[in-house]
Amino acid sequence: GLRELTLWEELAKRAEARWWLEEALVYYEKIARFEPRAVSDRHRRLLVQLAKRARKKLRPRQAERYLRRAITLDSTDAALWSELSEILVWLERRGEAVDAIEEAVRLDPDHRGYRGTLGHLRRAS
Repeated sequence: GLRELTLWEELAKRAEARWWLEEALVYYEKIARFEPRAVSDRHRRLLVQLAKRARKKLRPRQAERYLRRAITLDSTDAALWSELSEILVWLERRGEAVDAIEEAVRLDPDHRGYRGTLGHLRRAS
């Protein structure tokens, strides 16, 4: 009930403050099962942090999983799609990378970086 949600939210905040991101993610996902809108922004932000950490640790598949989960929470964030495109290039999945950067361009057509990346990927294919 409400008591559990409050407790999970407090535990998630404490874990995040200590940079125990995976533990915080567990709590945010528990909360999201009951009240998805209550934590969606923090949940998404945490997933992006985890994706960046995975990328730094040279774990592109893990980064991809976190980014895809973040996109399910906010599919209108062009930066998420662009980041996913970069990871997919790293994984040598160029067709999917093109699809992802095309989505970023669709969402933010004035962003020169996204358009440049799309042009580069199309020429390289």
